[in-house]
Amino acid sequence: MGMWAGIERGLAAHEAREERKDNKAYKEKQEARLDEQFNENRMLRRLTSVSEHIGDRKNPMIIDQVGLDKVKRLLGDVEGGNDYLAKLAASPTALKTVLDAIQTRGNNVGTLPTGQELMDNIVIVAENYGDESWMKAYEEGVSIGQTLLTDPRSLLDDETLASLTSRIGALPTVTRPGVGVEIAPAYLGKIDGEKQRKSFDNSLLAYANNQLSQFPDRNTEEAVKLNDAIESYSDDPTKLRVMFGPIVLDKLKQTGDPLFIPGVSGELDKYVFIPSDVEKLKRASDEERPDLNEQIRDFNTRYGQGAAEYILGR
Repeated sequence: MGMWAGIERGLAAHEAREERKDNKAYKEKQEARLDEQFNENRMLRRLTSVSEHIGDRKNPMIIDQVGLDKVKRLLGDVEGGNDYLAKLAASPTALKTVLDAIQTRGNNVGTLPTGQELMDNIVIVAENYGDESWMKAYEEGVSIGQTLLTDPRSLLDDETLASLTSRIGALPTVTRPGVGVEIAPAYLGKIDGEKQRKSFDNSLLAYANNQLSQFPDRNTEEAVKLNDAIESYSDDPTKLRVMFGPIVLDKLKQTGDPLFIPGVSGELDKYVFIPSDVEKLKRASDEERPDLNEQIRDFNTRYGQGAAEYILGR
């Protein structure tokens, strides 16, 4: 009995020691969990506070660079193109709107717009634009935001928190530009070639008859030629279209006729003034080049009588 009693006492003592060890480990684990929970709550409070102070400046702008490059290619070297691009770069939403409009336009008319056509019909309206300090503030805010995202536990360090708070306090109070897009009515519509042709025909005949009425003598060669073109128009519209088609078509486009805003149908596009030809003629006139009269004749040969004078406002 004595031996077994000693064994039992030894076993009891061992179990008591193990129990004390277990209790200590348990308490240490509990304390560690409490410390972790405390730090977690403190980190979340600090993270929330810092995030609120940064505001939306911590969110980087995600710009579709491929889309922006597409608009840049369309604009080319057209005047005002860089400003147009800069405004789009300030607003991913505006850029997407423009890209969608370009795609719709291309689907409807079969070709993408030229740079000037793009700027004339898809206008960018920006508020609070011109002061680039907002961009610097957002770049700094994004940098701070990245710190919070990648290493939020760094906020538990008081020096790190003080440094971030100081950086946030130094951020200028700026307003991010508001960029809107205004698209000309009917610009994204489909081309109705038949309606365009009828409108063009009616306007062309009216213009030709007005020109004929200005001849004091209807027996001159020019008057007779014009009268014959008018009378034969229903059977053969080519003669009259060659004479005045480009002028009449340009007038229809310039007056903002919604029917022609989407573009010109394939039947009539041969009568559209080519911008480079127009610019060449205008430069020759502005610079009073000695070959101006020759250029006027060449322009009228290509686009019909009086076309150069119409372009030059003579």
